Amino acid sequence: MTITFVVLDTSYLLELLKVPTFWDEDDHREILERIDNATQTGVTLLVAPGVVFEVADHIADVRHEAERKRLASKWRDLVVAGLEGSSSLLFAVFQSDESNGLNSFVTEWCDVITNARPQAKDKGDIGLTDWGTVVVAQLLKTRRSKAKIHIWTKDRRLKRHEPDSEDNPYCGKQHASK
Repeated sequence: MTITFVVLDTSYLLELLKVPTFWDEDDHREILERIDNATQTGVTLLVAPGVVFEVADHIADVRHEAERKRLASKWRDLVVAGLEGSSSLLFAVFQSDESNGLNSFVTEWCDVITNARPQAKDKGDIGLTDWGTVVVAQLLKTRRSKAKIHIWTKDRRLKRHEPDSEDNPYCGKQHASK
């Protein structure tokens, strides 16, 4: 049996949490089903540190105070469980001592952006937070070369950078793979 790791992107987590203006009922159902199936089959779900902040930023922008507070509390509980490895763990927040520091991280990202070919459909490449997700996936692949490493995202630009292609990826109903 092949070990599988999935690095969750902001877009999947916003769908999971149903953050206003960032979720769609069909996408939510599909993503929830995929996450449920993954956890039931032993797939390890991880979140890059930058994604923790990006999701929190979107929650902070929720206009309705009660909903913002509810989402913030739920996000806090998920992140704390993910950092501590508690029994309510849905995902782990990736932590590593292997980092070459922020300078190396930013330099790598800048090299990717500088050397990227223009993408007619995408109009550019990925941002720094998404690059953090790629770095986590790459570190996992280095550590566990025989494992399957996927990035679950609705962002096609980010999906291009995952170490192992999926048989049946889901990038949202508007961008579902053929």
